[in-house]
Amino acid sequence: MVAVAPAVRPDATPEPERTGSARETGWAAGVGLLGLALWAYSIPGFRVDPDTMTGLGLLGQAPPAWFAAAGLSAAGLLAYAVRGRAASWALSVLHLAVTAVLFGTTAVLYEFPRYAWAYKHLGVTEYFLAGHPIDRSLDIYQNWPGFFALGAALTRLTTVDPMTMARWAEPFFAVLFGFCVYYAVGGISRDRRVRWGAVAIYLLGNWIGQGYYAPQALAICLQLIFFGAVLRGVVSREPRRWLARMLGRLRLRPRRGGVESAGTAAPGIIAVLAFAALTTTHQLTPVATLLQLGVLVLAFRVRAWWVVVLVPLLEVAWLATAWEYLSARVTLLNFNVMDNVRTPTAEGYPALPWMALTGSSARVTTGIVALVAVAGAVAQLRRRTPDPALFALAGASVVVLAMNGYGAEGMLRVYVYSLPWLAAFGAYGLTRLRPRAGAGVAAATAVLIFGPCLFASMAADRSNYMSGADVAASRWFETNTPPGSYAIYLNGNVPARSTGNYGEHFSPDGNYTPSILGELPPGPFTLADLVEGADTMFRRVDPANGYLILGPSQERAGTMWGHFTADEYDRLVAMFENSPDYRVVHRDGDAVVLKYLGGTR
Repeated sequence: MVAVAPAVRPDATPEPERTGSARETGWAAGVGLLGLALWAYSIPGFRVDPDTMTGLGLLGQAPPAWFAAAGLSAAGLLAYAVRGRAASWALSVLHLAVTAVLFGTTAVLYEFPRYAWAYKHLGVTEYFLAGHPIDRSLDIYQNWPGFFALGAALTRLTTVDPMTMARWAEPFFAVLFGFCVYYAVGGISRDRRVRWGAVAIYLLGNWIGQGYYAPQALAICLQLIFFGAVLRGVVSREPRRWLARMLGRLRLRPRRGGVESAGTAAPGIIAVLAFAALTTTHQLTPVATLLQLGVLVLAFRVRAWWVVVLVPLLEVAWLATAWEYLSARVTLLNFNVMDNVRTPTAEGYPALPWMALTGSSARVTTGIVALVAVAGAVAQLRRRTPDPALFALAGASVVVLAMNGYGAEGMLRVYVYSLPWLAAFGAYGLTRLRPRAGAGVAAATAVLIFGPCLFASMAADRSNYMSGADVAASRWFETNTPPGSYAIYLNGNVPARSTGNYGEHFSPDGNYTPSILGELPPGPFTLADLVEGADTMFRRVDPANGYLILGPSQERAGTMWGHFTADEYDRLVAMFENSPDYRVVHRDGDAVVLKYLGGTR
């Protein structure tokens, strides 16, 4: 006879509930309001000058009150979250305080949106605002237009222009992420401490900056809503027989927490609608979502098979509409894992003070979040009450490493997709401690996570800050040069493709911001090499329709990474302006647009 392990009975122990406390609510709200007050008081004390920023970026120009606001708000949010006696509205005030410090600061101080790569999303939004139909042959964004169509609709509805929306996108999405994480983790645990603790850790450890004006920001929200609905009524929390037997042999009793719907219709409809919107919004996130869903389906009994069958069909149907473009230009799947685990590197070599610290801060934040999550997982295993769904969701994201075409960004995608569930593990571990000790450990943990997160988020703002002159020059090029024209740049740190006319100007070699530095072979180079590299690019692509755009944002990126000094950049600009192969056609402050004449004279 073969011994068969008995079926595992789910852990029926109710999750602890904390009674509200008016006193604790008052203290939490007070700490949050004090953090907001310190933040507001600190704003006039900033001396924003990107030209003098070191490797500390904006942090080197922040007043002491701002750091006090950061530490107080971060420690207060996680500490009061895991204590669980403060009302949700008071915790929301603390969440707003941390959001203001991390994302609201730059929205208030900077006249234009951060990040050069945000501007190409503005162009697609303005393209739809102008009434142009979808052109799937134009670029990848036209094949996933959901985010841009929504942005255009919001502008028509509110009259808020896309540039303003992009400027405030980061604080907006940070708040929205909080609601979505709270909802998603609610499918894992009913305990407010775990749900709010996960929200706090997610916010404090979110250094990647995926909340800027981009499709992925919306995609992350939709993914969280999808899994919150799936865990409530699409997939049961009852393990399949194979998993129950394995847990039984290990003498583990799976936790049966989370909000679970009596029926499947409502959560199923929410899941399908969220996924349908997701498929039109982003390329990789639906694939990652299906991988995570597949792991849940393998591990747990399914309550609503119609959802499990329908959502992959939606993805296949949408991919079919974009297949002509994808098959010719895009590699969605890349099974060379080593390509996807390489750490993203800068184009040059650190030249400014503190750059080494700045470069390691992201890894430190990620490492601390991972350690906190491991501590929470170990706490579950020691109590012999693991949550298999949480293990499945956190671990399934690793499969993305072997199945994405984003190259070195693969590791960042894994972190983004697993962060909500890692945060839930971490919150669980902190709630297992005694209330007073747990609050102290939580406060210290918050500071340990948030400190390097600030470096990772803001220390590169010498290049992330976009000059108004650069924005004006790029927009002038797109609205004043003939269709079929194209531009090249010294490096890719430019706010290009930000108008609805972007489709009339082609991108050489499929590169949205073709750079002279990218044309040169590795190793030392001279200013003459840069001039020759530009000439080579123009002659190879189309000498009659080429333009060169130079500006302060490119200078700051180059000096930050040691490509050249400020004096060398000034000499290079003079070389181009004085060359008979170029004619200045537009100047806005320190930004200049030059028409290439070398191939037509």
